[in-house]
Amino acid sequence: MKKNLIPLFFPLFFIIMIFMFPSFVYANSPKIINLSLILFGQFNTTMQQPLLNWLGTINYSKWTIAIWFGHCDTILSNATFINTLKNYGELIPAINSPSMQEISPYERETYIVNVINNWTTKIGYAPKGLMMFQPDTKTANIIKNYNMTYIQGYCFEQYQAVDDMGMRGGWQQPYYASESHVLIPSSQKGIIILPHNIWDWRASLEINHLLNTHIQNSYSHFNNFTQAKLYSLSLIEATMNSVEPLAYVMVQHEWDWIYNIGFLDNLKTYINEILAKPYTFQMCNETAQWFNDNYASTPQYHFTFTSPYDGKSVEWLYNTQYRITRYDNNKVVGYIKYQNQNQDPYLTQIGTLPIIYSLYYTIDDFGNGYLRSPSQGNFVTYCGDLSKFPDYYTTFGTKDLIYQLFPLILTLFFLFACFEILKRGMT
Repeated sequence: MKKNLIPLFFPLFFIIMIFMFPSFVYANSPKIINLSLILFGQFNTTMQQPLLNWLGTINYSKWTIAIWFGHCDTILSNATFINTLKNYGELIPAINSPSMQEISPYERETYIVNVINNWTTKIGYAPKGLMMFQPDTKTANIIKNYNMTYIQGYCFEQYQAVDDMGMRGGWQQPYYASESHVLIPSSQKGIIILPHNIWDWRASLEINHLLNTHIQNSYSHFNNFTQAKLYSLSLIEATMNSVEPLAYVMVQHEWDWIYNIGFLDNLKTYINEILAKPYTFQMCNETAQWFNDNYASTPQYHFTFTSPYDGKSVEWLYNTQYRITRYDNNKVVGYIKYQNQNQDPYLTQIGTLPIIYSLYYTIDDFGNGYLRSPSQGNFVTYCGDLSKFPDYYTTFGTKDLIYQLFPLILTLFFLFACFEILKRGMT
């Protein structure tokens, strides 16, 4: 009889472990990284051979290389260069200047069809995704009909002070985009959104927008390559060790810019140190396929991250209902209700710079970091289970607001009382 019970022990043990220690199920969660280069407007024919030479010094062939579509009649027409470049990974179109939001919804579909036809003819295959610094909802809805699976390039919490692009409220891990607003996660499969880079989950909001995995950005903050490299590598590692249920990192650089400022050797050093890590290296189309195969809807992300910049902690809870951010285990500084948002205004309108389609925040108090949105000073003190915060806020939010406003109310009452006393004394 005892022998018959033995086969039941291990399944029972596993179930107990899941309920008692939820992090146990994430012990082998994937750690996926994409390495990407952008060939933007400054890229020209004189840079083609230097790029191939540089790529040849790095033992890697899973790059995602985004080529600005403005080069369709020049760079893309050089078959020798393109065929050699294809040996290093996936080639995708990059759309910028103008952004898709600056042309009419009808023209966007015409533009996309032109991109696909040119890509198929000159590259030899249709693109699986697009690179856009500011993903467009209408474009996302269009490309689903043309067998594309992802848009890459979202800049986390970007404020309109940077490059005339305001896109606060999205996410810098893979998610399915809503058809009403590309920054809102969907509970159904759709176009997958991938970021431009990974920003420090706390310090980039409190200290500096430049604290991210783009090595030249972090160098601009530290003004020292060794410090910048160690910081960005630590940011990658901290993200990989924190984010659940899957950990994802994008490292993307504008190659023509890096070339022009003489930073290529530093970029190569940085990339080689990343390649020495035990991560799962993929092209963007592979990551999108993996995500589509493993998730029927946008998963819930819930994790605590400690910034390698200053050691401060932040907890994030993200799902299709809301996004909540808490500092130091007791201060909720960010709360977005994804169900209480307007549709993307550029779904039906033509935009002009700046292109701003940030979401509405119920709580918006991240800190006044450089090139970040000003804090609204409306954090809420809360130490409980973060998943229960929405209920807490609904029940006690008004009471908490009254508590925060109490000093102002008391001051106004005092002034009113003084006014009444003075008025009576004058009569």
